[in-house]
Amino acid sequence: MAHYNYERLSDRDNAFLIWERPGLPMHVGLLQIFEAKPLKNKHNGVDFEAIRRLVEAMLYRVPRHRQKLAWIPVDRHAVWIDDPHFNPKYHIRHTSLPRPGTESQLKEFMGRIMAQPLDRAKPLWELWVVEGLGSARFAIILKTHHCMDDDGLAGMGLVSKIFSSNPHSEIPTVPAFHPRPVPPGLDLWKDEIKLRALQPLWASRDLGQLLRKASDVSRDFAEHARGLGDFLGWKFSPASASPLNGPVGPNRLFEGIQIPYAEFKEVNHALASSVNDVILATVTGALRNYMLEHQVNPDALDFRVEVPVDVRHNEDSASGSDISSWIVPMPLSEADPLQQVEAIREATKTVMHSDHNEVIDTLYSFLDWLRFDVQSASKTAVNMMVGAIPGPRTPLYLLESRMLEAYPLIPLFDNLGLSIGIYNYDGVVFWGLNADYDRIPDLKRFADLIQSSFDSILEAAKQRTAKATPQKSRPKPTRRPSQIHSTRA
Repeated sequence: MAHYNYERLSDRDNAFLIWERPGLPMHVGLLQIFEAKPLKNKHNGVDFEAIRRLVEAMLYRVPRHRQKLAWIPVDRHAVWIDDPHFNPKYHIRHTSLPRPGTESQLKEFMGRIMAQPLDRAKPLWELWVVEGLGSARFAIILKTHHCMDDDGLAGMGLVSKIFSSNPHSEIPTVPAFHPRPVPPGLDLWKDEIKLRALQPLWASRDLGQLLRKASDVSRDFAEHARGLGDFLGWKFSPASASPLNGPVGPNRLFEGIQIPYAEFKEVNHALASSVNDVILATVTGALRNYMLEHQVNPDALDFRVEVPVDVRHNEDSASGSDISSWIVPMPLSEADPLQQVEAIREATKTVMHSDHNEVIDTLYSFLDWLRFDVQSASKTAVNMMVGAIPGPRTPLYLLESRMLEAYPLIPLFDNLGLSIGIYNYDGVVFWGLNADYDRIPDLKRFADLIQSSFDSILEAAKQRTAKATPQKSRPKPTRRPSQIHSTRA
């Protein structure tokens, strides 16, 4: 047995390395805001050394963060190996805004950080501690390459290890790191040849398992075939051109929004909808108004959103990825907010069944075997990305400092000038908007339209409830003031 160890990236994870180019980095991010007082040091700053020691002590629980890329010879495929020169001080960084830091300065800094690529010669992550934020707060920016984090969940592995559901001041001892030897390139190449020979067998096995699972093969397969036909029709036919689409430049803008989860529940109860339906309907309303403001007729647009969906079977998995994708047409021709919710609900109904995800996953296994890059071949098939990341319903703490806000960032792809990430945490749904500076310079306006669109849905839902039942007095959910973006103009 070989004395070294490595892990091959999945074909989908490896694709993020292939798609990356200058000006188009492929990393995800998370901007978190904490109360500063519990971590205040004697100089009235944040105790950065305590944070650094805590992160270092937890790295052994997320091994990928001490690994770097190596490449299989005569191939464009990467593997993970232990970094023999791993230095945590390179990855855990400390900076400050000019005091008192403003929300607009923090957003600008977030955009600058996320516009810079990660160094591929080192483990692909950075953690920035940002002091100087007003209102006695500080921020942490976590930046992780998408090849570690295909679905937005694996990158939360470090978050889940360094943060706790209870405040504490103890910092564990940092265990020693003993990197395993680097595998020879010739051995990597031999292993790859063996794997490629077995891939068609695995793809056939996946198809066989899918067919055996169907209780009524003729009916179920026909149903899957229709769904797969719709998926392929969307994936390989261009969506409409829009102001959000075109060449993506190197500069980024970032905005954040927060909406109380209780208001989503109120809408869900009134309209019998899901949170995801309401999120996509909110995006629909914002897009429609944004197009109208830019003299684009939304009724004429075939506008599609790609929604990554986690289909991980092992809930404890903290690395790698297992995702499917929904392609959802946005009903921009609908002006009524209730009709927008209904149209989205109908559009997502056929893809919510898990078997649909299995069919698409089986298709991808065959395409991986054929080494066909679906994303590059279908880069004009969608207009934007919207991804939701589930978070804890209770507060998290970094040592004794409570996390107050958390805004995710999804990278931009070729031809896609805007992406939206959503993180549901501690009773608030946080939205992170990542945009190309040249394509959407008025991102703050788009953020305002997101808020206005949700407010319209909420008001319409309340009116429907009032008509259906006797009106009752109920307290209005309290909206916490955001350090990133005001929920009201």
